[in-house]
Amino acid sequence: MLAILAYWQHEIKMLSRTYRFLYWDIMFPIGMYTVCSYQLAKVMDLGFLMWLPRCLIYVALLAWLATFFGMIRAGLRCVAKVS
Repeated sequence: MLAILAYWQHEIKMLSRTYRFLYWDIMFPIGMYTVCSYQLAKVMDLGFLMWLPRCLIYVALLAWLATFFGMIRAGLRCVAKVS
């Protein structure tokens, strides 16, 4: 769903891809879904379900890093404008 909304926002509505603080709100559900999937598979002893958190951890990490570097880049641009 997040990928569909991102596509709609940037490709159809043609909004800029600049960093927004609200992107951190997207990171929370991705991380929580990963952790909850892992805990469910562990507690219920559902070994066949472990592939999901093993894949999602990389998606969550990539999304977190992209947001973090976007934040750093926006901060550096802001400092450069002030100087």
